[in-house]
Amino acid sequence: YHNRSKDVLRRIKNREFEYTSARTRAFRSLLTTFVHEDTARQVLGDAARGRGYAPYHKKAWMALAQGSVEGGEAQKAAMIDLRTTSLVEKLEERCTMAQGFASVVEACKGLGDEKEA
Repeated sequence: YHNRSKDVLRRIKNREFEYTSARTRAFRSLLTTFVHEDTARQVLGDAARGRGYAPYHKKAWMALAQGSVEGGEAQKAAMIDLRTTSLVEKLEERCTMAQGFASVVEACKGLGDEKEA
């Protein structure tokens, strides 16, 4: 039992280190792209808390993926969140387009009603 406990604690510590070091590297990477320090902290904090799905979070997710261990859990999670952010952005664009098309259809229906009267 004691060896299993130590093994679990070691895995937790390694996982924690992987995520922490990825955030540190991502922070430095964002600073090199001339992002303000407070903005970089805010965006990475949002990403770490699971609230980072706005389009401007893409750069943070890419930095987190690049700063992570190759093939590690942190990199996979960052890539999934980057893809999710892209999909949410595309969905918002398509919804806006659909609303625009719906208003055009309604306007055209109104034109047909005026001719009949």
